[in-house]
Amino acid sequence: MVKPQLNVGKLANALPDDTLRFSGGLTLPPGPQISPLLHGLRVQVVDTVGTILDVTLPPGAYDKTTKTGWQVNRTATQFNFKFPGGFQGITSAKLQTDSKRPNGWKVSVQAKNGTFPVLANRLPLEVTVVVDLPVATTGQCGRVTLPAAIAPPGCLFDRTHNSFKCR
Repeated sequence: MVKPQLNVGKLANALPDDTLRFSGGLTLPPGPQISPLLHGLRVQVVDTVGTILDVTLPPGAYDKTTKTGWQVNRTATQFNFKFPGGFQGITSAKLQTDSKRPNGWKVSVQAKNGTFPVLANRLPLEVTVVVDLPVATTGQCGRVTLPAAIAPPGCLFDRTHNSFKCR
């Protein structure tokens, strides 16, 4: 993955109010058609002890009544997932082609009102995005290990340990 960024906020209390944002670039090998609309999308964040987030966003077209599901543009180069109440915490996701790289895709995921326990003594973090579900046997996935260094340009907690940022 290229240019990964992970931000986790509202960590200071035990309430399920944490926020999480991840973005990065993937280079996917040719294979089955890329379509979260048909196949869904899996996002996983793990630390050295266990899983912080592991969600498979379901396939399915956007429903105007419930305001949930996948929207796709006419050229099938951009897919947007919406779930206002949060699907296992995730409220939105986007997968779109990246014209700057051959076979390149950009991915972003946002979650809120979850519990995403990021702890300094359990770094580094590893983020996996799977496009070809469930386990990307075709290689259509991306994985990045975010550095354990608690200094720029690695991962940083704010001074109250309420938020965490990796770049």
